[in-house]
Amino acid sequence: MDTLLLLARLALAAVFIVAAIGKFLDVAGSQQAVRNFGLPGWFARPAGIGLPVVELTIGLFLLPVATAWAAGVAGGLLMLAFLGGIGYNLARGNRTDCHCFGQFHSEPIGVWTLVRNGIFAGVALFIAVAGQDGAGAPVLGWLDATGPGWLAMIAGSFAVGTVLSGAGLIVLLLRRNGQLLLRIDALEQRLSIGEATAGPMAIPSERERREKAHPAGLPVGVPAPPFQLSQAHGGVVSLGTLQAIGKPLVLVFSDPDCAPCHALLPEVAQWERQYANDLTVAVVARGDMAANRDSAAAHGPGLVVMDADQAVSRAYNLAGTPSAVLVLEDGTIGAPTAWGSTHIRELFQGIVSHRGASVA
Repeated sequence: MDTLLLLARLALAAVFIVAAIGKFLDVAGSQQAVRNFGLPGWFARPAGIGLPVVELTIGLFLLPVATAWAAGVAGGLLMLAFLGGIGYNLARGNRTDCHCFGQFHSEPIGVWTLVRNGIFAGVALFIAVAGQDGAGAPVLGWLDATGPGWLAMIAGSFAVGTVLSGAGLIVLLLRRNGQLLLRIDALEQRLSIGEATAGPMAIPSERERREKAHPAGLPVGVPAPPFQLSQAHGGVVSLGTLQAIGKPLVLVFSDPDCAPCHALLPEVAQWERQYANDLTVAVVARGDMAANRDSAAAHGPGLVVMDADQAVSRAYNLAGTPSAVLVLEDGTIGAPTAWGSTHIRELFQGIVSHRGASVA
């Protein structure tokens, strides 16, 4: 029994420690995951940092015999909380990204997520029940409660948690700083008209400036990357489902913090209704699910799917919003990526004009 308890402690400790480190390396993703599970936005920031600290503490406290039973109970309660949150969101049709192991591994929640966390909860329950009178053999002699090592473990767990929290915040700040620099560079490129001394060819065209300011998107004619995303109002939709309708598909990428997106969405909703016989429109929304649900209710787009971790945006080589991609009936990219409201309107105009209509 002592050996089984030791193995259970080591396995569960590894799970919690790896999960904590993965979340520390992607603090922003952890905070977004909290919001996507339907918790209040004000709770996301402290929870995004506090959760990995708790996981790391549980993982480290599972190692010394003296603290293993309490850590097993705490780990079991945390797993039950995870199971409740996952089950609630699945029941509502919200297959949000779990971000369970942070930067190391993340996928939309599903039945397997429940099974996996149920197994972890079972291991924690085994430690809590069988380890009441002794949680098995010590990992190493210096970790046993009979020596001072467990005190070092307690202090070390908080020290490591503090260091990793700081590292995660530094990574987050560096990413935000990089994004800010890219935006400044894009603005400078848009405002610049080139050096006139090199002659007329030195003045960049609007298209050239746009291509410098944004990634090029995907080339025309290549297969559109597949995806499967949760809808803002429940349910799951995939690229294959949208293609099965048999009409050109326009994916409009949006963000709840993007003012031009808010201004464009009523027009997108109008085109979606007016040209339902000619094309399919889906809004691919980043950010908080509740914010996107409110935005959809206010502006009217009928089909809004959640790209919480921006995996679809990356697959389509997109960085800015609003932007739009045309996918033809054969599943290939049908036009260059449209960046900004003006070019998105031009894209819609071109599609419906080609099919014998015109954008109102």
